[in-house]
Amino acid sequence: MLLATISSEYSWYGRTAATLPQGMMVAQTIDEAAFYRPWTYARSFVSRFVAVDQATLRSHPDQPGQRIVDLIFYGRWTRTAKVPMLFDCADNRRADVVDAIEAQLRSMQSGGPTRREIAVTARSGAVYAGHIWLSEANAGYTLMLQPLDPDAARPLVYDFDLMDKRRAEDPDDTDLRDLSFVVFDSETTGLNTDTDAVVQLGAVRVVDGRIIASETFNTLVNPGCAIPASATRVHHFDDAMVADAPDFDTARGAFHGFAKGAVIVAHNAPFNMAFLHRGAGVRFENPVLDTVHLSAIVFGGSAERTLNAICDMLGIRIAEVLQHTASGDAMATAQVLVAMLPILEARGLRGFAQVRAEAQKHRHIIRV
Repeated sequence: MLLATISSEYSWYGRTAATLPQGMMVAQTIDEAAFYRPWTYARSFVSRFVAVDQATLRSHPDQPGQRIVDLIFYGRWTRTAKVPMLFDCADNRRADVVDAIEAQLRSMQSGGPTRREIAVTARSGAVYAGHIWLSEANAGYTLMLQPLDPDAARPLVYDFDLMDKRRAEDPDDTDLRDLSFVVFDSETTGLNTDTDAVVQLGAVRVVDGRIIASETFNTLVNPGCAIPASATRVHHFDDAMVADAPDFDTARGAFHGFAKGAVIVAHNAPFNMAFLHRGAGVRFENPVLDTVHLSAIVFGGSAERTLNAICDMLGIRIAEVLQHTASGDAMATAQVLVAMLPILEARGLRGFAQVRAEAQKHRHIIRV
């Protein structure tokens, strides 16, 4: 039964794509790897894809330089959805999220249905399908996006007043809940940041004090050397599993794009950041927060500071199968961050600069 299920998962994309009508072209595929399907870390499978219906290409009625085409979203466990996508032909790019939203708002405000289908592009590059509603008397609008998690109980709903909300360029001038965080972790061949190498990078985005479960980064990394048996016993990754994985510079560059503009958060950040700073090419100049320091602020400097211990104190459970994986520990660290934010705020530490200043008092624990 299990083998049949696995075979069906891996063959679903090929079977579905082969039945697309004439004129439909696959534009994007989304691979999936999940802790509850451990074999997918060795070889991921396509669980969603986007196709372009070329027969629907037409000019935007208000913007002659833009074109509209219907995208069809297919999912292994979700219903098929058709959503128009706006393209800026002059700049040879997908129209900006704000452009797409404003175009729909102008159309709705000029009359017609006050609920429309829409597609927007996240900072990670992922495309989300959903609906947009215009409130009465043009008082605002609500954007509902379909979740990428097939087990989600309902879509994520965003009430947008973001068009009028300006965020400070300097994180020190920004409240914690107004920041975008990327919480990450790494698994390595050993504990020497000068000579050992990364075998997995995992991260998740936190926005407005909430974990965005659909905004994740997860990749195995070929370290370019043999993984010692002692390391494999910890994280369970061996040479065969990373043989076809990207090298570190490639994975590091992809993660740099995912983390652009965000505050990077890690547990024991100096260890994790040391590997990122070793790579060639892009530079990581993001502000950094360490949950070790945050836990010292919340629980006192003498409290135990392992990730497991902090999770226990906050009532956060880490599934055993997720422990010592970069994606699992990143999600646990994100839960720790989200749980500590209201505690920090209750103590009057609402701004990023205030938290950084308080963390300086605990720099003797570890240095970032």
